[in-house]
Amino acid sequence: MRVLLFCFIMILVACIGGSTDKEIEKELDPTVRVAAPGVVMTIKSGVVTFSGTCPDESCRHTIETNAKKTRGVKEVVNNIIISTPPAPAAVVDTPVKN
Repeated sequence: MRVLLFCFIMILVACIGGSTDKEIEKELDPTVRVAAPGVVMTIKSGVVTFSGTCPDESCRHTIETNAKKTRGVKEVVNNIIISTPPAPAAVVDTPVKN
């Protein structure tokens, strides 16, 4: 009877347990690739760390929010920086010679 109870508890714990890092990566990877190809994601023990660049704050926020909603994620470390657009080219007026 004790063996049966032990097996039941082990199965219950396995079902309730969080997702593995590979499962988290599988779920988040397509979203990150589409939203921000310049972002790299690492996962260790349920802690998701993002680094790289996003074009704007909305992109950065969306990636973080999606990660926090993902089953098994314990913490999100968002090191994404917003890439600044290149400065406009300087216009130089050259006097026209007649």
